[in-house]
Amino acid sequence: MINIAIFSSNRADLSFLYNLCRLFEKNNKYKVKTILSETSKIDFRYIKRKNIIQANLKNINTGRYNLIKILSKLLNKYTKLLAKIKPKYLIIVGDRYESFAMTIVCNFLNIKIIHIAGGDITKGAYDDEIRTYISKSSYINFVTNDESKKNLKNLIKDNSKIFDYGSPSLDYIKEIRNVSKKEISQRLNLSFNKNNILVTFHPETKYLNSTLRNLKNLLASLISLGNEYNIYFTGSNIDTFGKIFNKTIKDTVNRKNNFYFFSNLGSKNYIQLAKNCDIIIGNSSSIVYEMPFLGLKSILVGRRQDGRFMSNKITKIEAKKKTIIKTIKKIIRKKNPKKELKTFGNGNSSKKIFKKIHSLINDK
Repeated sequence: MINIAIFSSNRADLSFLYNLCRLFEKNNKYKVKTILSETSKIDFRYIKRKNIIQANLKNINTGRYNLIKILSKLLNKYTKLLAKIKPKYLIIVGDRYESFAMTIVCNFLNIKIIHIAGGDITKGAYDDEIRTYISKSSYINFVTNDESKKNLKNLIKDNSKIFDYGSPSLDYIKEIRNVSKKEISQRLNLSFNKNNILVTFHPETKYLNSTLRNLKNLLASLISLGNEYNIYFTGSNIDTFGKIFNKTIKDTVNRKNNFYFFSNLGSKNYIQLAKNCDIIIGNSSSIVYEMPFLGLKSILVGRRQDGRFMSNKITKIEAKKKTIIKTIKKIIRKKNPKKELKTFGNGNSSKKIFKKIHSLINDK
């Protein structure tokens, strides 16, 4: 039996891993442990409770210099954890600093890394350098699109273990059922309006001098739309200035009856709410990956995702008040676009990824 660990650094990457967790847990050749940094809103249809290990830190300060201290704590925590469960392989997603710390520990403990969603470029966040480090440290790489595969081939000498099967996050998204406005409003204790906007806006960690100003521009734009718009915010990541972002958003929400704040909706609620909104706006990677696949109107604001390969159905704008207002009013009148089934695949990636991993690590 092969010991394999699956690591989720935050709420966003769980959708990439759900189906893979289920596939590995069903196969009796593997002893699986799923390590979670974010332990709320878990969809237990995909992960067995007994296989979950919590690895989250409490009372995290997201000031400019505090994340370095968090990294040192994570290194110690992950070292103890991996020394206990002793996986031979670890599956990891993306580009978070938690993933960075986990990769460092795996390198020193000689645990082979299987990386998902490498090769992307995000010029507006320090995720870029982290993602490159993880990819170059990995035994196997699974990218989500052709452009990322080309990028990764320029970084890694051994191209024989780079595979493009699309994004496994879409496999999970595809399985989430549609719900009515009534059902989601009762579950989340919200109301709907004539126009409804879902907002997820994170700090641009490469542009800290302007990122808070950009958030304030976005908030001012949404306020100026008036009372015919309901605005639903999800909380910011635990990035530099993340706590400041959340406080700034919540202060605005507390003054506006048509504004709502959810620190963490979870993937299922997030997608179901998005499907009942007119526009999804912000700078989250979900706008890049999921919204075009679902055929939803989306507006990408600012520079956080600059350089990332994405569908041309996404509207990209600067974080300027007049531009934001004008774009929202223009886009909201349009029909939803057709579903994008090419950029990141059509929602059948997880089985391909599992089969390839299974064949490579059992071919001894």
